[in-house]
Amino acid sequence: MRFVLDHELFGRNGTDLALLGLFDICRRRLHRITVDQQHRPAMDQWLSGVNAQVARDCRELVVTSEKEEALRRSAFRARVGNVTDLVRSPPWLSIADAAALAEGPFRLFVEGPHVDRAFLQSMMTPAEKDHFADRVRRGLVDTRHCGGIDQIGSAVSSVASAPGASWQCFAMFDSDGLSPTSKSASAAAASSACEMSNVKHHCLERRMIENYLPIPALKAWASTAKRKQERKEKLDRVHAFEQLKPVQRHHFNLKKGFDGDRKRLQYDATAKRDASALYADLSASLSEILAHGFGNTIAGLFEGQVTEHQLRSDGCWQLMRPIIHELMSMVQ
Repeated sequence: MRFVLDHELFGRNGTDLALLGLFDICRRRLHRITVDQQHRPAMDQWLSGVNAQVARDCRELVVTSEKEEALRRSAFRARVGNVTDLVRSPPWLSIADAAALAEGPFRLFVEGPHVDRAFLQSMMTPAEKDHFADRVRRGLVDTRHCGGIDQIGSAVSSVASAPGASWQCFAMFDSDGLSPTSKSASAAAASSACEMSNVKHHCLERRMIENYLPIPALKAWASTAKRKQERKEKLDRVHAFEQLKPVQRHHFNLKKGFDGDRKRLQYDATAKRDASALYADLSASLSEILAHGFGNTIAGLFEGQVTEHQLRSDGCWQLMRPIIHELMSMVQ
């Protein structure tokens, strides 16, 4: 986040402590502060009246921010002045609102605990993983596990109402679509809530994160079963899954299989139509093998058991890279 200080702040009675506080917050929370060149003399004049070490720290932050901005532009920029005015372009924030925004973490909204973040990290380069992990460790990134897609909207709305808060939020959730042309009502509601709150978000193109698991990762998982019969059953299931068309694999219920969709298909006529069309050519034998899926914990493979090479070979890497790039542009 980049805060551009307006000249009206310098020398205004009663603002010194608040403005110095904003400098301190941005230094601690790794935000950028810049000042337009024509207003640098006003800043220098203001800093001449504060503690010498504090003045040096403030100038250093401005210089560092300008260098970092030249290398990689901030995803969001706001001017800091006397009053908050989000309608202007770029938007304006008061010192108090800017400080509140800068002090808070970047919020990443996902459905479930741990594994959703692991999924995103599996799509990152080594440098991006290190950067992201560092920001999590410092408390600069807060992963909000919402408890399911139906809670995404309320979770986003609860924090995105403060001035500028939506600039520090990103949401990702499943489409839960049974075909490429549909997504669940819950996913549509989550998208709508994010749009209403001006929060950047991504609804997965494939049904859920499990549908991004590459075949080699599933084969490796099946091969680790200790008992011979269990290992054979799992490998048979993976082989059957591999025989599906790509579009069928991308929307198959990996956790619970075809049986896991039966209840939904009973009350959702559109979903039933889409699923029937998508799997119209599926043999009864394959359908039987895939009846129960791979279990509720299969997404745990993203926690260190899926490689970049596997993801590239499957096409997942290329599909997710634009989303990762957007996310990382927001995580400074």
